[in-house]
Amino acid sequence: MRSALFFLAGSTVGAVILVPLFLLIHGVPSVSASWWLVLAAFVVGIPVHELIHGMTCAYVSDNNYKSISYGVSLTRFCAYCRYTRPVDVPMRYWVSLMPFFVLAVVPAVVALAGGWAPVLLFAIINFGGSSSDIHKSFTLYRSNRK
Repeated sequence: MRSALFFLAGSTVGAVILVPLFLLIHGVPSVSASWWLVLAAFVVGIPVHELIHGMTCAYVSDNNYKSISYGVSLTRFCAYCRYTRPVDVPMRYWVSLMPFFVLAVVPAVVALAGGWAPVLLFAIINFGGSSSDIHKSFTLYRSNRK
């Protein structure tokens, strides 16, 4: 339930920021057949999001892919990437935020630059998908600020 609330909050924030900016730059988009790709990207985006966590974690911690496991929590209805070895705090920020940059920020910039509304929707969905990671990064920052 908590992850669903983070997703809703993150998607709302992404939409409130990006949609007016898109409309200001490009006007109202025409509806096209490419909108179904957004649904496909959403379904594929969840495993890709977790793979980005895993690849980033392996990269910042001596390329140890054997210590990474992936799964789905049916009780919390979310996918996860787990790394069993310790990672220092600065690298945790990279691991946590890399899917946000790759799947939300970059597509948002591309959508705004190119005027592609389906890519903008994909970015907004991934803002929501990354909102829990952003929250965890802020929590980690506050706890280590002493």
